[in-house]
Amino acid sequence: MAADLPRSNQFDGAALRLEEWLRGFQNVRPLSRDECAGYHPRSIHSGWELDLSGDPAVGSTVRVLLPESFPYARPLIATSSKQFLVWPHIEEDGVICTLPLSATLNPYDPLAVTQYVLNEAAEVINQGRSGTNLDDFRQEFHSYWDRAVTETSVPVISTLTDFESPRIISAWYGKQHVIVGGSDDKLQEWMNRRFGITKDKRILEPGILLHLDIPLLPDQYPRRIADFGSIVNSLDQRSRTLLTKCLLADKTRSIVVLDAPTANGRAMAALRLSPPSGKNIYGHKVDVRQKGFRPGRVPETLQFSRYLNSAPAPQRLKVKRADSSWIHGRDADPKAQLLAQKKVAIIGIGSVGSFVAELLAASGVGSLTLVDNETLTFANAGRHLLGVNSEGTNKSQGVAELLQKRFPHHSITGVVSDGQPFLRETAAHNQSYDLILSLAEDWELDCFLNDQYLSPLGASFKHIVFGWTEPHAVAGHAVLLTGRNGCFLCHFQEDGLPKLQIAKWTQETMLSEPACGGTFQPYGPINIMAINSMIASLAIDSLLGKASGNLHRVYVSDEARIHETGGEVTSEWRSLRGAVPGDISAVLSLSWPKEAGCTHCGVSNVA
Repeated sequence: MAADLPRSNQFDGAALRLEEWLRGFQNVRPLSRDECAGYHPRSIHSGWELDLSGDPAVGSTVRVLLPESFPYARPLIATSSKQFLVWPHIEEDGVICTLPLSATLNPYDPLAVTQYVLNEAAEVINQGRSGTNLDDFRQEFHSYWDRAVTETSVPVISTLTDFESPRIISAWYGKQHVIVGGSDDKLQEWMNRRFGITKDKRILEPGILLHLDIPLLPDQYPRRIADFGSIVNSLDQRSRTLLTKCLLADKTRSIVVLDAPTANGRAMAALRLSPPSGKNIYGHKVDVRQKGFRPGRVPETLQFSRYLNSAPAPQRLKVKRADSSWIHGRDADPKAQLLAQKKVAIIGIGSVGSFVAELLAASGVGSLTLVDNETLTFANAGRHLLGVNSEGTNKSQGVAELLQKRFPHHSITGVVSDGQPFLRETAAHNQSYDLILSLAEDWELDCFLNDQYLSPLGASFKHIVFGWTEPHAVAGHAVLLTGRNGCFLCHFQEDGLPKLQIAKWTQETMLSEPACGGTFQPYGPINIMAINSMIASLAIDSLLGKASGNLHRVYVSDEARIHETGGEVTSEWRSLRGAVPGDISAVLSLSWPKEAGCTHCGVSNVA
């Protein structure tokens, strides 16, 4: 029972102060245990009913409800549940949505909070009675349509990226959901990426995408086939013609996706329609659309009219968008469409490259090619995107498979290669990437890529990011090259050490496993995450045109951690940073100018 629920330590005092204030109203009564329990699962502990029928703005009774966590949870105000889908902002149980969930209220002044919420609720009721907030049903369409779907319906997952309508779309029907796409090929591709390739080709059926000038109001939601006929009457001739052909095709079901604009973005809904059917005197099913005519002789307009008069009630379905623009910014990020068109290659899918790949995919980069020839070991799993369950899996293919399932709207491919063969093949086939990231920390590979970048034939290597960490991951670097004015080696020594180093050690920083060549840098995932984020950020800035020329970004952890590893801050960095000891942590953007004495710039060492 509601009275037996645990409550916050401050509940009794807050509820007592509120009850004393409520006694100032006429016709106030406390709610019974059963009445409080009727708002399950909201965990209402106490409540009161106020008769405000004499208030011209409200004109009815309302209930003040206190959750068990009050005053650390906001009080609720409820009206009659009969107003659900009649007035905006009324939920199924009559609770009034007065404030967004993001609103912050003061738990230390519960009386003032309750008074404020009650006043807001009274305004919602007043606007509902007068109809002045009716347009809120349209602007917040999904809050209402999604709660009015047919009880037995399954949701529609929309992978649509092109909303030009009317047009025929593709649909796949499953037990848990219906999935729609712009064409059979696009839908098959999305499903293969999300669920894997099946032995038998998935069966797809045609549906239709229709545009409405404005979203439907709740009393326009189709509950009978005649209600759908009202929607049809509002369509233009082209839409009605295409809809007629779709519904009259020889099939047992049709998906109709509705698209309409709102001030808050695109609103989408779906209907599942079934053709009319009947039985003759012998109990056999017959197509009532053919009644009185020989097969194939019924005029199309008459068939369509009979469909709208005799078909079963349509099912109302919720639409869940799974397209790139919605996933990466909910249609509000103009960068999403640009990033979706970008093509990126990442060489080195280890503790840096695997997480950078994840960040770029999550940011919306539409095409990723991941390159690495190593397999994951148990020792790698603690600081890699892949875990122990992927031991023995090639890193590039394992990460590509994982990210492809997470982001099926992208194209993500894993290539087993140490990098150089991949780069040679890329150049030989004149393949073009918007950006190549070299994150393997392989000096020979970086030299090779640098020479490819400088080569007059290196059209595929116009924009490159080199990324690396210093020992113990106390610092990280990312260099962006564009325009061939200078090169990666301008600021490196011949032994592969950068001329600018953040920290230095007198002892060897590499540790060894009990195996030949089994050396590694000791650092954990937290140490590397800021570096990975910095590298990915530079990559995104390059793809969006926010970073150009030759740039050098540096991440530095705090000096205490450098000392913990037995290192010291170099005088070069301290002079460049200009910081007092202990305050050297930073992410800085530096220039990477062409070095006058560089023997590599402008000369390709690759035959």
